[in-house]
Parts: sequence; structure tokens; C-alpha cells
Amino acid sequence: MRPAATPVARGLLAAAVGVLWLTAWPSGAAAAEEVRLTMVSHLHSDFSSGWVPSMEAAARRAEAEGVDVLICTDHLLRRVEYGLWPARRWLRQEVRLNAVLERGVEAYLAQIALANQRHPRVLLLPGFEVVPFYYWSGSPLGGLTLHAWHQHLLIAGLTDPAVIRALPVTSNPFRPSPFDPYHGDQGARPYQAFIEACREAGGLVFWAHPWGGVDDQVLRGVRVAAGPYFEQLADTDHYTGFEYGDLEVYGSKTLGRAEVWDQLLMDYCRGRRSSPVWVIADTSMPNALADKRTVLWAAARTPEAVLAALRAGRMYAVVRPPMPMVLETCRVRDLAGGAEGTLGETVRGRGPMAVRVRVGPVDPRRPAAFMLSVIRDGAVMARIGGEAPWEGQVVEDPGTPGARTYYRVEIEDAAGARIVANPIFAHFTDQE
Repeated sequence: MRPAATPVARGLLAAAVGVLWLTAWPSGAAAAEEVRLTMVSHLHSDFSSGWVPSMEAAARRAEAEGVDVLICTDHLLRRVEYGLWPARRWLRQEVRLNAVLERGVEAYLAQIALANQRHPRVLLLPGFEVVPFYYWSGSPLGGLTLHAWHQHLLIAGLTDPAVIRALPVTSNPFRPSPFDPYHGDQGARPYQAFIEACREAGGLVFWAHPWGGVDDQVLRGVRVAAGPYFEQLADTDHYTGFEYGDLEVYGSKTLGRAEVWDQLLMDYCRGRRSSPVWVIADTSMPNALADKRTVLWAAARTPEAVLAALRAGRMYAVVRPPMPMVLETCRVRDLAGGAEGTLGETVRGRGPMAVRVRVGPVDPRRPAAFMLSVIRDGAVMARIGGEAPWEGQVVEDPGTPGARTYYRVEIEDAAGARIVANPIFAHFTDQE
């Protein structure tokens, strides 16, 4: 690995947040040994709308393509019903599609367990894609429209069939939802209720594809409204994170350089949100195993350690691959007191704070050029061009005691492939 990379640094930008420079990283205690794992977290099998024929086929493909972790997220329930008032329970039409609750939770979990047994080099974790709520407008006489059918959540970490069957989902045959589809838009309440139910059961919750990605459709004469739902990211709380998508592919400018995400992180730093929001890669397309992945650092190669890493934000998303480099290190250090932290952690101290980054090539024989952006409170505080392997740091002046902020990095190559890392928080104090 090259030394601190002043020879390859160029385009360093100074910002109002402080004076920036590159320098050597102070000596300190080494980080605890962790395992770096690649993960695909949005996967459908034949249990629902699968683009892989079975869990075992997915495991074989993951082995061949170097994926360490698969979070299987077949649809929990795909059932839509419309009943005529005043006898909605008896005079109704229903559409039911393949889903886990239709085929059986126990059978789904058993298939995942069998794939784990037969393919020990890949770790398969059970999860689900869920439509917690939908609602109707119009009537069968004209303008009947189904809303919120494309507003999905991904969940992981739940393995008790009774808990899974009891999740508050509209049209759930095992537990009536407190939100029926006949009283219009209920705002964030149905989603927050679902998030809280999952969280209380120990599960993780991620918003799936909030940019929408599909247009309005007509199904059996009924209009199905679609479109982005970024507002749900701001209107709900206590969820784990969301899928960070390829903005150019999906044509969304709302996310910009993650301006929605940056606002959520700033709200957390200012006490307006109770928990931070992490990003994972959007891997909902059939080529996801070969392309878009989340890279995480876990204490061990176990389901418990993977879920703990996701809960803690110890990962970065690879957007629009192939990405010819990897993020090997991203840490923040208080140069006054020596406190140090990595992705998802909080560093407390008076500052100055140093953001250290080390980038390595996927193929050591082929150095990879990149542009590194260091972002603080939604603003780019430094932009540095380099060539992997590379190591360097950015330092800013001490912060105001009591202030809280975050630092996050993005790395982009010439072809537009991008690494988007989760943030490291800083809490400035008046003590070393």
C-alpha cells in the first residue's frame, strides 16, 4: 500500500467548515479484526415473483459469483381485495399472487435452511418484501384506482413464523390490519405501525426503491398508481435504512447527491430523529448478484453478526457497477484526544477531526483512477482525485462544543460506478 497519498491527490477543495489538508495518520490502536463480506439483499425466488428458480439456485449462483451473504426477500403477501359497501366482507373481488403467506412461512424458512446446509460457503438469511398498506380511490362505476401498492419495505431478522404471520399488513388473513383500504391515504401511520412491530420483534426494516421505478399501470381494468415515495423516508422513524439506487437509470433527481439522505442525517444530528438512517445497495434486478452489492464488515461470518453489522451501519453500497476498487478503510479520529470510529459509529472529542480513507483496487495488477468526495452536513468539504491503491486523510478545524455532525464518503470511477459509504458521526466536546 502506498503511503499517505499526497503525490496523487489533486483538486482538494477548501470549504467554510474548516481548513483541509492531507497528512500522515497518527499512530493508534488497531481496529478489532472483522470479516469483510459482500451481500445481495433483495432477492426473489419461486416463492413469490422470483427471478431465480429456487433458493438453492440462488446459492449456487452466489457461490460462483463471489457473494458471501444473500438476504432472501420474497414477497410476504400479494393480495388485493375490493369489497362493495355495505357488505364488503361478502361482496368482494380478490386478486391473490404467489407469496410466502400463501405457500407457508415454515416451508419458506425450511427451503432457506436447506440451501444453507447444502451451500455452506454462502450465508442465506430469511427476509421479506412487504406492502404494509394500500388504499382505493374512485369506485367500480368509474376511476377505481389502487394506491401505495408499490410502496415496499424489506425486513430481515425475523424467524418466528407466528410473529411473521401476525405482522400488521392490509389484507393479512392471519391478523386484521388496523388500517383498511377504504378510508383513503393514511399518511405514514400504517408504515410506522409496521416498522414498530418489526422493531419490537427484533427485525431490521429498509425502505425499498423509494424512487418508484415504475409507471402507472392498468391491471384488469383498474388503474394502479405508482411513483416515488421519498416523503415516507422523512415521515417515518426507527427504520434501519433504505435502498440507494442508480439515479441515472431511474431518472430521479430528487435524491440528487443523496440530498434526501443528508437531510435525514442532519435531522438525526440535531435531535429531530431518534435514530440514524443507513443505505444499502439496490439489488432488486435479476443481474444483482453480478452487479450491485452491499459490502459490510461483520464480527464473524454468522447470521447474528451480519444482522448486527447492518443494524450498526457497518457497510457501504456499490452503485452502478462494475466497481474496479474497494473501500478498505474509512475512519474518523479526534486528533486531540485520540478517539476513533468507523462507519456507523460516533467519535467524541474537541477536534480537529481527521477523515482517513484507504482505497484498494479489485485487481492489484490494474490501478484504478477515482474521485473521492468527503461530505459533511450535506456539503462536499473535499474532492480528491487519486489512483488506487491510495491512502490519505482530510482534516478540519475543531468544532463548536456541543455540536454534532457527520462525515461520509463517495468514490466514483471514470465510468460512473460509485461507492456510497455510511456516515461516521462526530460529537464535539470541550474536553480532550
